[in-house]
Amino acid sequence: MSAVDNARELATSINRVADEAGLKTSVLLTDMHQPLAPVAGNALEVVECVDYLKGRRRDARLHEVVIGLGSALLMTSGLAQDQDQAKVSLETSLTSGEALTRLDQMVAALGGPSDFSQSANIHLPAASIVRDVCSLRAGFVSAIDTRAIGLAVVQLGGGRTHPDDAIDLSVGLDRIVRVGDRLETGEPICRVHAASEATAENIKDIITRAVVIDEKPADISPVVIERIG
Repeated sequence: MSAVDNARELATSINRVADEAGLKTSVLLTDMHQPLAPVAGNALEVVECVDYLKGRRRDARLHEVVIGLGSALLMTSGLAQDQDQAKVSLETSLTSGEALTRLDQMVAALGGPSDFSQSANIHLPAASIVRDVCSLRAGFVSAIDTRAIGLAVVQLGGGRTHPDDAIDLSVGLDRIVRVGDRLETGEPICRVHAASEATAENIKDIITRAVVIDEKPADISPVVIERIG
């Protein structure tokens, strides 16, 4: 049984249990053969979200999942009659700035600054070392080992291997290439945000092994595979 089949079976079971409990649910099966957005790491992902809401940068795959999940939520809650109406509502919320305003309101309600989206660079920690990891060959990005990318962030200090481990919120990866991108030798695969030169250097091999470069372009999987419920 494939990973998609396993996920579909699990989602169907979740829907069945929820239905029996009188709870309306909807599940999206999404492709995770590359990072959802071209970033990995705590503060870097928050920055990506702020830039997304501002319209400064909207990765196509991330946007598709946001609209897909948001549409499912609006339809499940009865705030939209169908997917088309839900998508229009979501796009309007993004372009009008309402979604960005709601983010600031949520942050303020949790005790943060009321203007977080306008001053995120002040409130979020930044790594002292930022270095490119470059491709060792020319070709097309055909696959990305997302687990290896996640473990690289952990090795940088951005995740835990033990419950008592401290987390460095500033470290991680950004500008990660996407499957299908064409690279020349020496072009960046991503940028590493690290606490030291040594830790940045230590994960370069992990990243270059995680990103597969082939001579021919690979087929790109749709990000939303199926909606269940």
